[in-house]
Amino acid sequence: MALNDSIPEAYCNMGLAFFNQALMLDATGKRTRKKRQAVNQLYEKSLPYLEKYREMEPQQQSKWVPALYTIYLNLNMGKQFEEIDRIRENMTQ
Repeated sequence: MALNDSIPEAYCNMGLAFFNQALMLDATGKRTRKKRQAVNQLYEKSLPYLEKYREMEPQQQSKWVPALYTIYLNLNMGKQFEEIDRIRENMTQ
């Protein structure tokens, strides 16, 4: 991305890498405050990449909607969550 920031898949891959780390960490072991903070930090790292991918590839909803839905939900981003939830519901109709 440092050499060419016009490749949408690079943003998708980077965002999903952090997103998948968050999911894996969240699924392992006991839930603690420290672990929740680490998971949220990974979601926060993932967020700008996936939002940029959404901006660059709005028609690729199947790639960015599920991840952004989960991120917005877990980070308590109400306004963004409501928007993505409407998009998700329209996808299933």
